[in-house]
Amino acid sequence: HPYAIADASYRALTRETKNQALLISGESGAGKTETAKIVMQYLSYASGTSSDFAAQIQARVLRAQPILESFGNAVTMRNSNSSRFGKYNRLFFDRAGTVADAGITTYLLESSRVVVHGDRERTYHCFYEMLTGLSDEKLQELQLERGRRYKLMFNGQPLPGFEERDTKNFQRLCNALHTVGLEDDSIAAMMRVLAGLIHLGDVAKDDDLSAQQQDDDANTVQLDEDSAERAATLLGMDSDSLIATLRRKRVAVPGRGSFHEVPRTSLQFRQALQSLIKALYKRLFEQTVQRINKSFEELRPKGKSTHEYGEEVWNHIGILDIYGLEKLASNSFEQLCINLANERLKQFFVEN
Repeated sequence: HPYAIADASYRALTRETKNQALLISGESGAGKTETAKIVMQYLSYASGTSSDFAAQIQARVLRAQPILESFGNAVTMRNSNSSRFGKYNRLFFDRAGTVADAGITTYLLESSRVVVHGDRERTYHCFYEMLTGLSDEKLQELQLERGRRYKLMFNGQPLPGFEERDTKNFQRLCNALHTVGLEDDSIAAMMRVLAGLIHLGDVAKDDDLSAQQQDDDANTVQLDEDSAERAATLLGMDSDSLIATLRRKRVAVPGRGSFHEVPRTSLQFRQALQSLIKALYKRLFEQTVQRINKSFEELRPKGKSTHEYGEEVWNHIGILDIYGLEKLASNSFEQLCINLANERLKQFFVEN
């Protein structure tokens, strides 16, 4: 029972002053993310709010979860809110048992989902929440259309029944970002990056793999320059440089230390484009996690580290919320890494 386990860990921490760890495991859709939230909420409640500082820490701990869900969770065949990354939350407590600090470590983000996902699945929630939650004026500034089916977001027919939830969750996301200290300008910058990635997804004109393979011999690249220019503007790039980089690659000349440019094949172009989208999204995700952790640092008394408060050492409770184990009809390399990581993590916890 999550409440009983959370209570037992908190009592052990306060009585024995020993660090505690909880491993939340199970198949995809078993309820790991919800269980982790229950544990975090209970530990925040049990520790009390003896000061404004403790209350602020608790608010940011609980508000961080919706942000991570928007940027790291997606709809899969088995779960409408599946975590596509692993996270280790740590709550630090002073000698009185009051929450005094927090930190989040993430790992193994499924970056391939940004550019490809299965039928009846979706990419990360934040794209859909932005498209449904932003005002018409804001969407126009980002050169997005609310009802349009963008390649990055839709694979087949749109999944029904999510519009209301996406709109509600977008407001929740914006409130959470404000809670962890982001200003309106910073949030708008995040939306520009997401919009730029959506436009980047439309740069490739043809998604048919057989056409890619046929084009390889001819070295022809079908590229939508309008989408590339919109993406470059939103991402702060030079559109000509972006298009040139996607069309051609630099090759080192053996023995000379110089380079020359050669045209990319259609397949190489798509690989370069997808790699760029994945890298940019992963950096946005990591930067968001860093900003959440920084918000905890900003609340600490000056000169105090995570583990010390004067002469006092802080103990902590760690909550490890791992990926869902899945056995799919067609398993990707990422899914193999996920399943292997889960098995190794569980083995580590059992042994230690």
